[in-house]
Amino acid sequence: MNTLAISLLEEGQSYSEPVYMEGDHLFLPAKVPLKKKDLDLVAMLGITEVYTEGFLLIGTASQSEAFVFNPEESASQTQSIGTAKTTVPASSSETTPAAKELPEFTANSPSIIDLANAESNKQENPVHKRLALIIRQLDGIFREIAVPQDRAKTNISVRHLWALTTNMLKIVDDERSVCLGFILGTPQKNYQLAKSSVVATILSILIAQELKMPDEKIPEIAVGALLHDIGMLRLPQGIVEKRGKLSEEETAIIRTHTTHSYNILTRELAYSPAVAAIALQHHERWDGTGYPYRLVGNAIDTGARIVCIADAFEAMICEKPYRNPIIGYLAMKSLVSENAVHFAPNTLKAFINVMGMYPIGSGVALNDGRIARVVDVHHNIPLRPVVQVIANNGAVRVSGGEIIDLLAEKQLFITQALDISSLVT
Repeated sequence: MNTLAISLLEEGQSYSEPVYMEGDHLFLPAKVPLKKKDLDLVAMLGITEVYTEGFLLIGTASQSEAFVFNPEESASQTQSIGTAKTTVPASSSETTPAAKELPEFTANSPSIIDLANAESNKQENPVHKRLALIIRQLDGIFREIAVPQDRAKTNISVRHLWALTTNMLKIVDDERSVCLGFILGTPQKNYQLAKSSVVATILSILIAQELKMPDEKIPEIAVGALLHDIGMLRLPQGIVEKRGKLSEEETAIIRTHTTHSYNILTRELAYSPAVAAIALQHHERWDGTGYPYRLVGNAIDTGARIVCIADAFEAMICEKPYRNPIIGYLAMKSLVSENAVHFAPNTLKAFINVMGMYPIGSGVALNDGRIARVVDVHHNIPLRPVVQVIANNGAVRVSGGEIIDLLAEKQLFITQALDISSLVT
């Protein structure tokens, strides 16, 4: 889809529901400005043209700053944003105006140019750049939500959140292996909460797909994963960012984040109870040792079981204020052996099928002495991934090394997992 039509909701109709996009139509409230960050999100979705019955707001900080959609506006006017022309029909009674009479944002729009330039940078995988952009956008939304907003701002945040979720679903569908590689292969020093949320969402989408969840359920799980830790925004940041062991009192405060998440999702963002339950229960454990309610087994929401294991893996492999990350293989080993009782058996199995025991991006030593990086995994065969050689048997780094499918090359096997950060940076 590279063209989007803007449609206005009827008077009094809610637009805070998770699904606001149907086909090529984006539903927006009347009289709410569309700002540059909205255009950035549109650009991320790969849309190069937008048609609307709105008009350019005059008197804003910049003429490229905002558009407003007003079904009552009857005046016809044409404005210019750089090289993007905006035309509004003379009468609002024209329910289906011709495309040439509608405002149009072309690929020359500054926000789309910026994205195109970023995508053309070949030093970084373009999919990884798109995910990094989502992380930055999500961080901005989190900053808005950190302090309770008025209703209009909250509704704008919900619209942005669903655009990000929709975009992530498409990226994961189109670029499964590349998204898995992003998890271990892209350190993110800034935007920690947003990065953690995006990683958990990628994993949750893939686990849900592996479990063959209904198509209509997967977006619900995705948005629940993206927002599962949103309650952290309402906790004292001195505790959240504390380095070292937390006291019992501080631990108790941290554990309230699930309830805060539930309240934000239901009371402020007006998400469904099903989405909010994922955030509320994602720290419940299959054996009843979790919180906040010590639920056991099937009493735990299905989506929460998925986000539970995605969140646990992310916590191990990403840097936290209180400890350094561990390599992918050790995180998998911990989940599969030491902590397996905490997770629903079918969910854990699906997670292993998705990740393999050596996740994409992991470093490994082969039995012939060469060092390699995992570049793909085989479904249901977790110990025989596809690898690419990055150093010879003298530990001398090589570029463009041989790609080896360990399922086909039976004489080669992995002898140990390695931290290869010094070889790939």
